[in-house]
Amino acid sequence: MKSKKTILLVLMVSSLSWAQSFFDASESSSKQESFFTDKPIEASNDAVLTFEAEKKKFNVRESHWGLNLNMSAAQFRPNYTYTSTKADKSGKSFDSDKTLVFGPTIEFGRDYHLTPRIVAATKLQAFYYQGSSQDNTLADETIKVSISNLKTDIQGYGVGVSQMLGHDFKYSTYIIRPFMSYAVGLGSSNSKLDYQYELGTGDTESFNMTVEDSHVYNTLSAGIEVISSSGIAFNLIGSRSGYLSGTAQRNGVEFSSSTSPVKNEIVNQEVESTTGEPAYSLSLGLGYYF
Repeated sequence: MKSKKTILLVLMVSSLSWAQSFFDASESSSKQESFFTDKPIEASNDAVLTFEAEKKKFNVRESHWGLNLNMSAAQFRPNYTYTSTKADKSGKSFDSDKTLVFGPTIEFGRDYHLTPRIVAATKLQAFYYQGSSQDNTLADETIKVSISNLKTDIQGYGVGVSQMLGHDFKYSTYIIRPFMSYAVGLGSSNSKLDYQYELGTGDTESFNMTVEDSHVYNTLSAGIEVISSSGIAFNLIGSRSGYLSGTAQRNGVEFSSSTSPVKNEIVNQEVESTTGEPAYSLSLGLGYYF
């Protein structure tokens, strides 16, 4: 009788062990199915969202590629000098005016941190500008009418490389970056000047001149840039540009009836551009770092 009870007890324990093993296997299989399904579980979804948010956030401590587009305004004086015989009457030299030019500048490069707050950047740049002006001048104080006219048309372009050094300040979610930069490159400009003075008594003076200028330029700039947490940037820059070397080709005609003999000279002249007057500019722009 005792042996029968023992056998029955062994069978009950074995059944319970088998049932527990089956339950554990079923639970493990259920977990595996949820792991391999296309729909992620809640904990995994939160981790993915957190990872994506961190990935999109702009990290100022890292190096970034950057693209900037600026619109600039500058005063430009053509590389041309003309001695007017009427300047003593008008009190003004007709060839001394500057012309306001406008145009875009695009820059692409990479920044890198020298310290956690000091940043440097090397960029390639390209620019284009154009402008025109027309000056009607009272050339003779005894006759209160405008009897002289100077029209100037200018366009130019160039490519170069710049080196920037800046300092980062954090304000709320923005980075404030004051900076200075120096650029060198190759530039070209084309200026057309048309001047006429007519008194109405046969006393006339005029020139029609084209100046083609090819030069090596340098630009010293100072500005400030505001960078958002998404990498979008806004900047304001002031610059001074000048010529390191180059030549200007002048082609045209100069005429004056006030000289003796009458001046009617064809100009075909090449001069150095190193004496060109510096041009000052102000620019506003947008950028993106990635």
